[in-house]
Amino acid sequence: MPYFTLTQFQIGSVILYSWGLMVGLAFVVGYFLTLWQAKKKGIDQNKIFILIILIFLGALAGARLSYLAQFGQIWDFFQAWPSGLTFYGGLIGALIVSWIWIKKTKMDFWKVADLFAPSLALGIFIGRIGCFLIKDHPGTETNLPWAIQWPDMISRHPVALYLSING
Repeated sequence: MPYFTLTQFQIGSVILYSWGLMVGLAFVVGYFLTLWQAKKKGIDQNKIFILIILIFLGALAGARLSYLAQFGQIWDFFQAWPSGLTFYGGLIGALIVSWIWIKKTKMDFWKVADLFAPSLALGIFIGRIGCFLIKDHPGTETNLPWAIQWPDMISRHPVALYLSING
């Protein structure tokens, strides 16, 4: 597979960054899917709506904090550039705020977890496609036919695609 990146594209005077667009799309799709599931299962949609907002904020803060802690730049939390987020930090941040909100509202944790599971899986898939578009995860060298030939002429595993399928 030839090497290509699609880090950004322009529509008129608006520049869209592919990774951010895919992560945003993942949240939007997850939002609608979760609210639809809540309605279908008779779960209070207002509580779920607030939970989704909290998850977004918790995931964003957790992803940013873990990235900065990993690279020893924790004092740069509020800087927009240079950017950086980690998946596991976002997941931990989302779980913390979810647990607090679910406890506060006396909802059943496992029922809510079941409600969010399809959205989480679909969101990870969409977000990792964004990682693939910007070539965020260079894999190890391989000679498999689906390898990506990088500019250094080394064929590597498409790790972001593996992660999109495997979660």
